[in-house]
Amino acid sequence: MAVAKETRRFGMAPKLLMDVIRRQAGTLAKAVMEGVMNSVDAKATKCQILLDSTSLSISDNGSGIESKDQIEKWFETFGSEHTAAEGKVYGTFRMGRGQLFAYGENKWRTGPFQMLIDVNRLGLDYRLESNLSKLKGCQIKIGLYEELSPSDLAQTLTLLHKWLKYAPIPIELNGQNITVDPKADKWTLDTEEAYIKTAEIGTLAIYNLGIHVMDLPAHRYGIGGTVVSKKQLKVNFARNDIQSDCVVWKEIRKSVETVSRKHLEKKASLNDDERRRLSYLVATGEPPANARHLKLFTAVTGRHYSALDIAVNAISYGGTISFCDKGDRIGDKIFQSKLSFVLAKENLERFNKTEREIVELVRRLADSAYLKVEHTPFDTLAGEFSESYTILLDKDLTVTERIWRDLAVRICRTLAYSKGRIGCKVGDYRRVVIGESDLAYGWTDGSNYIAVGREYLKGMRLDLYGITQLSMLLAHELCHEGPDTDSHTHTQEFYELYHELTFEGLDSCITQGITDLAKVIKANGRKLTKAYMKNDDTAFKVRKEIMHLQKQTLPKAKPTARKLVKV
Repeated sequence: MAVAKETRRFGMAPKLLMDVIRRQAGTLAKAVMEGVMNSVDAKATKCQILLDSTSLSISDNGSGIESKDQIEKWFETFGSEHTAAEGKVYGTFRMGRGQLFAYGENKWRTGPFQMLIDVNRLGLDYRLESNLSKLKGCQIKIGLYEELSPSDLAQTLTLLHKWLKYAPIPIELNGQNITVDPKADKWTLDTEEAYIKTAEIGTLAIYNLGIHVMDLPAHRYGIGGTVVSKKQLKVNFARNDIQSDCVVWKEIRKSVETVSRKHLEKKASLNDDERRRLSYLVATGEPPANARHLKLFTAVTGRHYSALDIAVNAISYGGTISFCDKGDRIGDKIFQSKLSFVLAKENLERFNKTEREIVELVRRLADSAYLKVEHTPFDTLAGEFSESYTILLDKDLTVTERIWRDLAVRICRTLAYSKGRIGCKVGDYRRVVIGESDLAYGWTDGSNYIAVGREYLKGMRLDLYGITQLSMLLAHELCHEGPDTDSHTHTQEFYELYHELTFEGLDSCITQGITDLAKVIKANGRKLTKAYMKNDDTAFKVRKEIMHLQKQTLPKAKPTARKLVKV
């Protein structure tokens, strides 16, 4: 028997088509955007959207559908090809309407037709009515399968305002125009391919001919802002990403990178997104001219340093660089003790390099004769330190330590009052204790106590300088509203609070400490030496001077006019 040969075509099972309809519908806002793009492709000059918690309506004045043949080709069949003669702006896959089907019972009214689609009840069948009065354009009314909560409704409206902002035709949302002509907006760069506006923070929003596609994280290019293409971008099936072979985007990207690079090279300080972008450029061999001065490297403390900073300080830190988790207590102690310049491990991910490679990168960027630094494994340094925190009993304290403790209690009360005044936790009165630790000068559980390290106090003098140092340590610990024994990281909010607290209350703390010093010394059974009495005299002079200054700065009361009464 002769071998039979034939050419056949793959088909699509109904279940797969239903999955496509349901799964491409990521959000209701995305589905509405598909409806708007259909309006633009239909040559509409305006589009109206009405949305509440139970219903959606999209209406336009476009060409609509005028024949049953068009229904069969364009509406009934998914995935049919667009022809050049149709002049579609967005149409590529002829699949987008399925997103609207997924959200509720659809009634499409166009020309002399009405189509009823209810995938929950009818599946892939739909009901067609013909010979109705002719309707210009297209009107889609949807009864939502699930009622929107107030927050879901508000979020959808917000997204539509953003995603349709630069749509090529006027869009009304619940009676309000939400579109802006990109030609009338202000842009950082206006090229043949796109309008580009940059911002220091936030994402980089990408629009395909005015319709939102995606938000790129700011660290991708080191800037946020907006890009509105003037030519069609090649997007994926879901229209939420740009395909890698898109020629238009490649040109736009070059412009974005140029603007970003110029912006970043002028920056005196960097945010996290800018730092990630510049680190990428450095790691890929495209460093900016000022790379050695850029604070790209994060230390264990969370503070950022440039390669030149590390080079200048390398000798003071034992000529070594090591790595550990940011906030690691042992790492922080090693760094503060200047046994090694300890960098956070997050640098490894930021530069996509090993520890030794980052050390070499620092050398290369610094390009400095000062930099004689080697990589040292963190474990070889950490073995010298324990992770214990011990609270000492009162009976185990020396007289001097009890004096410091009693002063710290008074200072802490003053700080707690100041903290309440700047709008933070009122009455944050924590017990002050003396403790022992290899890792910290001070620590706290965030609510009940603050511990001051015995070793820290050994080098302190009971004078103005010592009281100032103690006040700053207590302020630091009071700003921690959670335990800091496991890690010692600091957020931007922490630094802002510390700045406010010291600005508001440090002078009061120092004054309180100096004022109470003699009293505390006497209470602990120690005689006042000439030095302590001198401190007491200093405190008296300080209080007197403060009172004098207050009198000078207080506003003078205006004399009240008196009415003369004839007797």
